[in-house]
Amino acid sequence: MSDINEIYQRFLNRECTPAEVDLLMEHFRQQENATDILNLIQTQLDHEEAVIDEQDRVSAAHNWSRIESHIHSKSRVRKLKNFWWSAVACLFLLAIGVMFYFYKTNSFSAVDNVAKLTEPIKPGSNRATLTFADGSTVALSPTQGGVVVGETMTYDDGSTISSKKVTYATLATPRGGQYRVTLPDGTKVWLNAASSLQYPTLFDGDERKVRLTGEAYFEVAHKEDQPFVVETAQQSLKVLGTVFNINAYEEEGKTSTTLLEGKVAVRSNDLQGTKSATLAPGQQSILEETGLRVVPVDVQDAIAWREGKFLFSHSDIYSVMRQIARWYDVEIIYEGDLSAVLFTGSMSRFADIHTVVQNLELTREIELNIQGRRVVVKKR
Repeated sequence: MSDINEIYQRFLNRECTPAEVDLLMEHFRQQENATDILNLIQTQLDHEEAVIDEQDRVSAAHNWSRIESHIHSKSRVRKLKNFWWSAVACLFLLAIGVMFYFYKTNSFSAVDNVAKLTEPIKPGSNRATLTFADGSTVALSPTQGGVVVGETMTYDDGSTISSKKVTYATLATPRGGQYRVTLPDGTKVWLNAASSLQYPTLFDGDERKVRLTGEAYFEVAHKEDQPFVVETAQQSLKVLGTVFNINAYEEEGKTSTTLLEGKVAVRSNDLQGTKSATLAPGQQSILEETGLRVVPVDVQDAIAWREGKFLFSHSDIYSVMRQIARWYDVEIIYEGDLSAVLFTGSMSRFADIHTVVQNLELTREIELNIQGRRVVVKKR
């Protein structure tokens, strides 16, 4: 039975092989009663209610009769002793049938909902992938925190990630992930969640150029004769050696560059007219559709994520929840217009999601409800 438990858990995590799925379903078909099957999902049923989108429900219902007849084909004479037990067993088999159908047809929206509801919502951690120029990908160890780029790719402790010779690589973090890379010139870059950095494995030209999506914190090694250039979708930034943070998430609708040390030159990629500015420490450039502006800021607000904190100062609830969504890998649902709701406060990025929700509700203006991996935000 322990093997079946392990296969069932891998099934929920979408890690089963086709042969293991067939073995799991055969086990279900051979049961004289549903006791041991129900025990497999007791924790799931105790804490969460599976939510299946209406479209998925219709598709599942359409295919259920075929699945049900297949499950019961070897045991049509088995009967459960009472109506309650029959109802529970049928509901369970329907859930298994739905998951089995979506697993076999590669339509995972419903099974994802069911599986994710069994997982606690955890804060982000060290998670990332490396993709090489040939398209091959390596999942990086969550027990490590950084990659060192040299003749080969290694972790901070010197252990080898890949010995293949490559010219370019991309470090990418998922929602709920973060990682660090030390570039061949000694520059250190910390990537926030849902971000990527493309870089060469050797800086041999007039510039040291990398490309960023999402958000990153840079500590650039000084090289007088080889400027460091960071390109994003909307701007290009050039430095010699300095410390700064760039937030270039597409969903934010702007690119923010905050300078901590040194000096940087920011230039937009607008083909209809170049916009540029030079920043001094304590300044932030904000590039939007309306133009490029420079404002004085408290740099701690911009780099709080790097220090393991959420830090908000009169931030609208939408921008607050976008950060929560990226770090905890949850979906945010809004009910009503919440544009007037502002939040000021500080929280650990490693706090339990329920603690984060309680802190946000201190505004007394909103109510947040956790439903599986969805957070519903509405006015009180």
